[in-house]
Amino acid sequence: MRSRLSARFFVAIALTAGAFIALPGCGPTCPSAVNLTVLVPAIYRYDRQSYDATATASCGLVVRFENHDTQSHSLVFLGDNGQPFGRRLLPPGVGKTYTVSAPVGSYLLYCDVPGHQQNGQQATLTITKG
Repeated sequence: MRSRLSARFFVAIALTAGAFIALPGCGPTCPSAVNLTVLVPAIYRYDRQSYDATATASCGLVVRFENHDTQSHSLVFLGDNGQPFGRRLLPPGVGKTYTVSAPVGSYLLYCDVPGHQQNGQQATLTITKG
């Protein structure tokens, strides 16, 4: 019984250690560079009406979202399937970098804070294969 427990213990340690070891050349190498930067310079708008970005299927889209306004704003992605995703809500004066899994295609970007999209805070995004 004791040797069986010892063997299980060592197997558990080996599996745990293996989870933390990254072998060179294994898995995708994802760039840390931002693929898409969206700024909110003032109420009810993003800094552009349309954006173009490149992304890879294995790494996703690295987004930098900055709110330079005096109130909170969000950035929401809406694809062809009608399902919103990748939502981030930022308070005034805050910026965040995050990754969104978005395949090649066209998207609507919008702010879902009540009244903001209705007043024009939206843009289009085209993602091409990187």
